[in-house]
Amino acid sequence: MRNSLASPSSPGFSYLLLFKEEYHARIAEGLGPSPTVHAVFSFFSINDLDYRTNLYIKPTRLDDIKQVTIESGDHPIRPKRQYAGWDGDIVETDDEYDERIVRWLNERQRWFEAKDFMYRISNKNYLDYKFS
Repeated sequence: MRNSLASPSSPGFSYLLLFKEEYHARIAEGLGPSPTVHAVFSFFSINDLDYRTNLYIKPTRLDDIKQVTIESGDHPIRPKRQYAGWDGDIVETDDEYDERIVRWLNERQRWFEAKDFMYRISNKNYLDYKFS
């Protein structure tokens, strides 16, 4: 009963971000805190598609302690050139703009749709990792 009060920001329940909010209480009660990737993958793959979220998530894998943490948010948007003034003068150099593009490309690679993340992590040796 206590687990049904958990949210994705509760310790051990970041995996709830893989599912729609209206199912969080039921799923948290069933899987509990810090389930393995295998347990979440099994639940994710055998249950109704309506449970799954379409949000982009950003997983962080901590290999030394065999944990996975998930964050949600907005998928990074490609940076635009910075202009200023009425005449539209460019306020950054080509190198500064290129550096922002590289940072954006690196950050974009860390974001996945929930189903893509579950597919990728289930094909690796991470099934014994736990969600934090």
